[in-house]
Formats: sequence, structure tokens, C-alpha cells
Amino acid sequence: MPDEFAKCTKCGTLVPTSNDSSQREPCPKCGSLSRKLDADASDAVEIALHDQSRLRRKDQTRPSDDKIRQEIIGGYDLHRDTGKWNLKDRVIDRDNDYYFEHVVDPATGETIHKCEESLKDHFGHGSAKKKADDT
Repeated sequence: MPDEFAKCTKCGTLVPTSNDSSQREPCPKCGSLSRKLDADASDAVEIALHDQSRLRRKDQTRPSDDKIRQEIIGGYDLHRDTGKWNLKDRVIDRDNDYYFEHVVDPATGETIHKCEESLKDHFGHGSAKKKADDT
């Protein structure tokens, strides 16, 4: 039994569908093989509407692991744990020893997280967190 149904484009009857048109059954009402899928594209549209920009300034005279001197990120960011899109602004400035991050819930305008500190004091976050088995 098919797990997807579509409407016949000629008469609008709900009919079983297949991605392979050579295996499609004709519409029982009018005999057409043409189908109209009413797909919910809200997930695809939501992802496309959440944009993020990133700017990096590099110093080519430094070794490869130290070239990026400043990074600025702004825009939407998907929080992994909640699955919710938030607005994030982040500045990492290695030359001026500066770290700034501000995360806002776009629906309510509520500040979820704000951090402004010396970059040398900003450790133990994200991938730098100690694991449970680390001592």
C-alpha cells in the first residue's frame, strides 16, 4: 500500500502516488497519470530565510594556525539542543584581546545570552568545554 497520496491534476481525485511515473496507476476517475503534490515547504523556507554572515580578517604574515586575527558573525543561528532559531552577534578580536557574543530570541526580543570579556578569560565554552572524563 502506498504511503503517499497526491491529487490528480485533471479532476482533483486523491490517488496513490509514486516517484517513478512508469509505475503510476492511472486515476480511477479520469485515467490521467499526472499528479499534483501538495508539499509542505515550510521547513525548507524556514532554513532559507535564516541567513548568517561571517567576516574574517587574516594576517598573511603569521603562521597558518594564527592567521585569523578577527572574526565577526551576525545573523540567525540554530540552537542544537532546542532546535530553535536565534539571532546571534559575535566578535572575536585576537589583536585587541576582545570577545563579545549576544544571542536574542527573535520572537520575543529576549536576551538569551550575553558575554563581553577579554578573550584570554573566555575559555571552557563550546568545543573547549571539559568532557566528563577529563580531569
